[in-house]
Amino acid sequence: MHLESDKISKLNTRSIKQVDSHCSRIEDFKAKLIDSNGEEISISQSEYQLILKVLQAIKSDQIIHIVSQNSKFTTQQAADFVNVSHPYLIKLLEQGWAPCS
Repeated sequence: MHLESDKISKLNTRSIKQVDSHCSRIEDFKAKLIDSNGEEISISQSEYQLILKVLQAIKSDQIIHIVSQNSKFTTQQAADFVNVSHPYLIKLLEQGWAPCS
């Protein structure tokens, strides 16, 4: 999927929140993505809400990281990912901040 930055910049954060709020109250929620060739992909309500959150982050110039749920990091990679020092991450992990093995 290609997101054109000029179209994203026209999004209003308030309107995104309103759409999200409205859609979360719909019991029989149906949404789909349509690409430039007209191909349609049905998406769930949770997928739709995730897309709205991503668009909201892009609109706010936030950095977005997408990581597979099954990904495993070394402690150094994890520290780099969350932008903290390695010793600080070790301290957090020892305090139970996140599951680790």
